[in-house]
Amino acid sequence: LIFAGLLTAVPLAHAGEATEQSLAATVSKWHVKCVERGCALVQNIVIGNPPKPTDNDIVTVTAAYERSTQKPSYLSFEFASDAKAAAGFEVVFAKTYQNGEGFHFRTEPDMNTQRTVPVTCSAKSCTARIEKGVLPGANGAAPVDVVENFMHYDLFLFRYQRAEGRYTGSIPLFSFVRDQKEMMAELQKH
Repeated sequence: LIFAGLLTAVPLAHAGEATEQSLAATVSKWHVKCVERGCALVQNIVIGNPPKPTDNDIVTVTAAYERSTQKPSYLSFEFASDAKAAAGFEVVFAKTYQNGEGFHFRTEPDMNTQRTVPVTCSAKSCTARIEKGVLPGANGAAPVDVVENFMHYDLFLFRYQRAEGRYTGSIPLFSFVRDQKEMMAELQKH
């Protein structure tokens, strides 16, 4: 299992005091960027807790939508140029639940939302790109509509590999749901 170390119920940040409303204030807003062809939601996720983040510490997530169809064009994750492309960009969705005093997460028992996205690298960055927001099925599994899952799951976990080891991050998805509504309104204006 890709996220075997994460599958046990582990506390999320601010456990015991977190609610969707209190976390909403601390989660970065997705930036809406529009051009004639369409709009995109963009967010930079800092990996770890570096004192002064550099490009190597940031994963830029972009969800681009076509104006003509009002549907996703692609979903991309851009990260450190020295990542190991052969290891791919591992993703899985999770639901949160309250257990005692804190919030925890769990993935689906059959792990049907777990996938490894191919990675391409250049001198500037490495990118995992999901065309139309849908990952094809692998080994008999059904395709995964990643953008649709962003709307229905609570947490998106990802991992990629660099020479120093594995880098893991997560995105609370209620911020995507909140800001996607704003972006769709902009997309429909033209």
